[in-house]
Amino acid sequence: MALYVCELNEEDVVAAEEQASAHAQGSDEINENKKKGNLGEIAFQKFCEKELSRNYNWMHDSQMEKGEAEHDQHDFRLGKATVDVKTRQDITDFRPDEMPDSGSTSDVYVFVLLNFNCKHATILGWATHHELLGEGTGLSNPFPTVVDPIILRNIEELEPWVSW
Repeated sequence: MALYVCELNEEDVVAAEEQASAHAQGSDEINENKKKGNLGEIAFQKFCEKELSRNYNWMHDSQMEKGEAEHDQHDFRLGKATVDVKTRQDITDFRPDEMPDSGSTSDVYVFVLLNFNCKHATILGWATHHELLGEGTGLSNPFPTVVDPIILRNIEELEPWVSW
């Protein structure tokens, strides 16, 4: 399974913090989980920019640049598919009970592992909404003893899967 490692710079961290502060609606306390999620989105945006041959739409790009709260429930749009990026700093935090339920609306979920100093992010893979609900078959889990039963597809398989 190929993993995609992305280097994050200080500018990325500052943008993530500013947008997280705006998301907290004026609170002095930065929402650390939101900041981490923003860094995961930035890492996936860098992947899309470098690796995808077709256009994508980062739904929160403008809000990240302006340090404003986001208003769209999806993080990205790839062709006709909506994408939600899930970011954690500990692989054991990718728990099935936190994954989408039948009321979720994103088509694809991308899983990003952020290192503890926020300097690197690793895109572990992706899965469709239906696969996370147990409706997929034949997928491989790169970390079976840790995130079982989350089954992830290789990130390199994402572009061919999307309906453009």
